[in-house]
Amino acid sequence: MTIEYRTHDADGDEIETRFLGVDLAPVTVELREDGPPKISGIAPPWDSWSEDLGFRERFMPGAFADILSSRKLDVVAAWNHDESFPLGRTRNRTLDLAEGEKGLEYRATPPQTPRVDEYLTLIRGGYMAGSSFAFTVKPDPKHETWATDERGNITRTIHRVSGLYDVSVVTRPAYSRSTVALRRRDLFAAANLTEAERRQIVEREADDQADKVRKAAAERKRLDALIGARAATALARMKANGL
Repeated sequence: MTIEYRTHDADGDEIETRFLGVDLAPVTVELREDGPPKISGIAPPWDSWSEDLGFRERFMPGAFADILSSRKLDVVAAWNHDESFPLGRTRNRTLDLAEGEKGLEYRATPPQTPRVDEYLTLIRGGYMAGSSFAFTVKPDPKHETWATDERGNITRTIHRVSGLYDVSVVTRPAYSRSTVALRRRDLFAAANLTEAERRQIVEREADDQADKVRKAAAERKRLDALIGARAATALARMKANGL
């Protein structure tokens, strides 16, 4: 059996994933007297800069408000992104999502099976690395804004996501999939070059072109010398044969 992971949503927008360590967003097991235990966590926290993704990123309060109010909301809580065995799902109300004071809170009520009991034991024992979540963002200022901070780092502030697909408890952090955001970063960087940076690019391109010209001239000189040497050898052979 294979699991087919989605890379784009129905509108063709690329799905991005992010990992949050337990130090930033703890994953816990809530024991309840009136029902089965729940798995809870935060993914993501508000207004907290990410690690270096090729840019720095943060989610602002309200970023998930539109998604959470949608009647089409269908988010899965998973273990290591394996959706073949969901730990909760919004569609059957075994996964609750809410914008809290600190971030987007999730609370899953997993099925009561021996497999889940093992998962709960691993979470309680601190074996899990943290949480991961998958989302999409539209490329417009209402959804995201790009800027450059005082240190020259490019930043991305997400004001509103256009899709949320899963939250997952993970044993190992995965590299954040953000190629779409990297492309948008490059577009922002290209549109916001300083005059000095533009001159550097022009000068570098001019140097590269001059280097190519020098290499081409050197290659032509080498070939001319080779052809001349072979012609001289052929002429000498002809004279030696009395031709």
